[in-house]
Amino acid sequence: MLFGTPADKITDEFLYWARYEKAKPVSLQTLATYKKVLKIMRVYWADRRLEAITVDEIKHLRTNMLKRGLTSSYIQTYLCVLRSFFRYCRFERGLNTIEPKDIQVPAREKKQIDYLTIDELKRFLAVIKIDTICGLRFKAFVAITLDAGTRISETVSLDRQFVDLGEPDVVVTGKGNKQRRVFFTAWSMSWAKCYLRQRTDKSEALFVSHNPEYEGTRSVPEDIRRYFRRYSKLAGLKRVTPHTLRRTAATHWRFNGASIETIMHLLGHEDIRVTQRYVGVDWKFNQLEHSRHSMFGKLDFKAKSLAIRK
Repeated sequence: MLFGTPADKITDEFLYWARYEKAKPVSLQTLATYKKVLKIMRVYWADRRLEAITVDEIKHLRTNMLKRGLTSSYIQTYLCVLRSFFRYCRFERGLNTIEPKDIQVPAREKKQIDYLTIDELKRFLAVIKIDTICGLRFKAFVAITLDAGTRISETVSLDRQFVDLGEPDVVVTGKGNKQRRVFFTAWSMSWAKCYLRQRTDKSEALFVSHNPEYEGTRSVPEDIRRYFRRYSKLAGLKRVTPHTLRRTAATHWRFNGASIETIMHLLGHEDIRVTQRYVGVDWKFNQLEHSRHSMFGKLDFKAKSLAIRK
């Protein structure tokens, strides 16, 4: 079984399995990453049989990536997809491929949490032009995503009904088809209503395309992402992404007193350690929390000069 045209079937079957048959189905965004990696993999091993690929060749691939200056995060993602693919080949298809556990994945670089400060957020919001329907849609998208802390796939999947009815909460389906309730304030609801008042289509989607070719169809993530690139540059900010907004929401919830457990549920995480990685808490916040919760500062005790006998 070669990589190339004959291998398209097994990669397509793997993608279908990952999306629909896996115990925890992957999201559309993860599926897109799988497709990208497998496409590169087919080119790299175009003339090789799956069973003939060795662990040493995987290590050689990893070394080449490091020499090219690729980040550990990129390499980790690539190798994780490879490991998932070979796990499928070996355990779901019964092929005599390498052991998935033998594919060593580098530790992810520990980096500072990427979120926007209040001042940065104001700058970003201020440059969004709302004199066009596309600009108004983006302003409403940013407001809704910030308020609810939703993923981009969750935001574009929202229907307009909850806004039309003035309901400040709605149930979304996140990763692994897990459902949760998210909430909105009057601020984000007002921008959504402002956008909807300019719409003339009958689509039930909250956010739709305004490209003449696809007018009125539900927006797709890439259609939204390009506006992030544009307005990040206009605001003079580091690269702002939809995920930056999600991390920003989580961080400011924490700054305003929300517990990690509450934030975990709002974001739809199953593991609290994942939530902790989302929240950008600095030393000043830790100092404030220490002062607020430490019992010792409340004790009626003062140190006195003591005469120590020598």
